[in-house]
Amino acid sequence: MVHIKEATRQHYVTITGCISAEKIVYRNLKTITVSNQTIPTLFKGAVLNIPNLFDLQFQNNNIEGIKSHAFLNINVNSISLNRNGIKWIERYAFDNLLSLDLIDLDHNNLETLHKNTFVNLPNLTFISFSHNKLNSFDHDWFSNTPKLDYLFINNNKIKNIPENAFSKFNKLEGITLEDNLIEYVHEKAFSGLERLSELHLNNNKLKYLNTDFNDAKSLRFLSIYKNELTYLPLDKFNLNEKSLKTIWVHANPWKCSCFNEMGQWTVKRGIELWWKCENVDLFCYIPKVNPDVCQNATDRELDS
Repeated sequence: MVHIKEATRQHYVTITGCISAEKIVYRNLKTITVSNQTIPTLFKGAVLNIPNLFDLQFQNNNIEGIKSHAFLNINVNSISLNRNGIKWIERYAFDNLLSLDLIDLDHNNLETLHKNTFVNLPNLTFISFSHNKLNSFDHDWFSNTPKLDYLFINNNKIKNIPENAFSKFNKLEGITLEDNLIEYVHEKAFSGLERLSELHLNNNKLKYLNTDFNDAKSLRFLSIYKNELTYLPLDKFNLNEKSLKTIWVHANPWKCSCFNEMGQWTVKRGIELWWKCENVDLFCYIPKVNPDVCQNATDRELDS
């Protein structure tokens, strides 16, 4: 059962096999939705030869995998594949979809992706992998996606952000990496991202953040709350004080002298520092050794 939405009406049709223009001939086509079916695999040409610009939705269909060129010769604006349980996607599954603007792969079981999974998508601006099982991010999953400006990779199992992790995406404006297992961010992880405006690293396992934001000249919002940070090396951050508006820092085990230094640094520059967690005042700790000196601390210095 396929739900068809046109400009002036909605209805259902029953389709066996691929979804094609021969089976769906509608002049004012807006959306094709397939939901609550059992479709183990999307094979080559699962959706093909549809000239109308439309949105495509596959939701709750128990899809395990997507073959190469599953979406073939279609004029699609967005593809939503959330809540299917997808485990694997072949190379070139998303290839040469010239009008595609958005891909939604949320709430699946992806653990890894191949090089060139997303190829020749000249108008892709948004992609989301939220709530999967990815243990890394690799920009080689993409090829010729020059307009990508927002990545959602939250609620996965990523542990490290390597050097030049997003170097292919020089128009990227937002990265959401919250709710992962990130312990390490390379100093040059965000190199080349001159248009980056939002970065969300909250709710991870970061104990140390020595990232150079010199290239991120447009960064406005930085979220690092709910980590294991005791201090920030502000002298090495190279944050653009003219663009930066807000930093979220609550729910970290801040060393008091370091938090005081951070507070003075933000006040002096007119940057808003969010340090309250659910309206509860911030707790910081005073080490027994060098209590007035802001430097990296060890776990041994933290009491219960």
